[in-house]
Amino acid sequence: MRMRMRRRRRRRMRMRRRRRRRRKRIRRRRRRRRMRRRREEEDEEEEDEEDEDEEEDEDEVEEEEEEEEEEEEEEEEDEEEEDEDEDEEEDEDEDQEEEEEDEDEDEEEEDMDVNEDGMRMRKRMRMRMRMRRRSWRMMRMRMRRRRRMRRRMRMRMRRRTSRRMRRRRMRRRRRMRRRMRMRMRRRTSRRMWRRRMRRRMRRRRERRRRRRRRRRRMRMRMRRTRKRRRMRMRMRMG
Repeated sequence: MRMRMRRRRRRRMRMRRRRRRRRKRIRRRRRRRRMRRRREEEDEEEEDEEDEDEEEDEDEVEEEEEEEEEEEEEEEEDEEEEDEDEDEEEDEDEDQEEEEEDEDEDEEEEDMDVNEDGMRMRKRMRMRMRMRRRSWRMMRMRMRRRRRMRRRMRMRMRRRTSRRMRRRRMRRRRRMRRRMRMRMRRRTSRRMWRRRMRRRMRRRRERRRRRRRRRRRMRMRMRRTRKRRRMRMRMRMG
């Protein structure tokens, strides 16, 4: 009887242990599943955040590239405007010189009329003066035409070369930026990276504003000087 009782107890104890083990196993499995799910969720969230950060960084880099393109276009436009201003100034200077020469010739003709010399001398001198004027005017007209043609050719060549060069530059810059981005990303954290990008963008915008202000001031000065010259010319003519 005692032996039977012992056996029964042992069995019960075994059964209890088995149950405990089984429960422990089940708890462990559940815990592992929970942990796995949490990790997966966290990984997914991190991946989403990284994707968002990458998208934002790409957008920022694209904005930078667009700003650079706009800057280059603005510089080209400014160069063209400066060339046009220089050409206009040259034309105005030539017109002024022509008018001064015409005034001098008119004064010489008046002096000739005042002097009481022979009619033939006066006629000859007038004819010479007219021929001289015509030849000078023709020479100036030719020179102006040549300048304009050269200027147009220059502008066309500059536009073509600038477009090609701009595309090449942009490709190189994109490659360099991608490499730099990858290096910087490996070295720095996300926050630092984004801060740097924002700072760069801010500085770029400030530079662009300053350049625009400077260009506006220069244009306004050029216009004022032109207006003054025209006013002087009118006063002289009047």
